Amino acid sequence: MREYSHGNWGGWLLVETENKLFYPIHGPVERGGYVIDLERFTSSASMLDTIIQVAKKTWTSDACVAGLVWALQDLFEPQETLCGNGANLQMTSAQLRARISAAVAVKNVPRYEDVA
Repeated sequence: MREYSHGNWGGWLLVETENKLFYPIHGPVERGGYVIDLERFTSSASMLDTIIQVAKKTWTSDACVAGLVWALQDLFEPQETLCGNGANLQMTSAQLRARISAAVAVKNVPRYEDVA
């Protein structure tokens, strides 16, 4: 059984009002953390680059990286929208925002606004 799945993002939270992901590096949300701007993911290359950057951080863990991958899956379904059949597909900022809104409407998305 997978420890991380839809809605369980290993600590990552959606900042819905800003279309960003937040990871509380230093404990409680109030103490700050790492932020990813989701609107930069207009290609599979930009998404993969961010995943690898996070994986190389000194503070990261396997749970953090797995949670990030599940968050991106829940929000964007990247194999369908960005990299199906090995193609480097593109999404516009409007398409990204629509995907985020749709995910929030139908999935149990961990939101920053609910814990801050």
